[in-house]
Amino acid sequence: MHAVCNVSTRLGRFCTGTASKLLPLTSLTGLRKQTFDGLVQRICSSFFSTSTVREKKMTSKKFEIAKRIQGTEKNVWVDISKLAVQQKSVNLGQGFPDFMAPEHVVQCLKDAVCSDTPGVHQYTRSFGHPRLVNALAQLYEPIFGRQIDPMTEILISIGGYGSLFSIIQGLVNPGDEVIIV
Repeated sequence: MHAVCNVSTRLGRFCTGTASKLLPLTSLTGLRKQTFDGLVQRICSSFFSTSTVREKKMTSKKFEIAKRIQGTEKNVWVDISKLAVQQKSVNLGQGFPDFMAPEHVVQCLKDAVCSDTPGVHQYTRSFGHPRLVNALAQLYEPIFGRQIDPMTEILISIGGYGSLFSIIQGLVNPGDEVIIV
């Protein structure tokens, strides 16, 4: 079975200019085994020249890092991850599975990506897909002993770092005292 399925209608329209024709990933890239990064680089390179982007980054004063987050450019976990690789240690702090996803999960992902249902090829609700937040509300209502409004009291985030950063940025002001346990 060919491992690469058809890309979404949106990407097909974007890359080919037609609404009705879907092209396999290999047709879009001209390569048999194309990584996601390679595909993105190839698509983006048709719109932006690397030298132009680099020049704008170096000469533009318009896009300076906000003062409130200056000094946070360096992430300690980047260094920790490098050390873990150098020392050949097992990194238990991040999502680095050492096993393949179960076949039924892989098949579900393939089915979703290859679906011709338009809804699966668009952004979901920013705070979390309705089915997911409803399921989480049902799961946590008995634990917390109260009703939870899934649309206003549950937020799906990009992960631990992102959610903690967003919470602190949104709720903590300069001079506030915070205790993190």
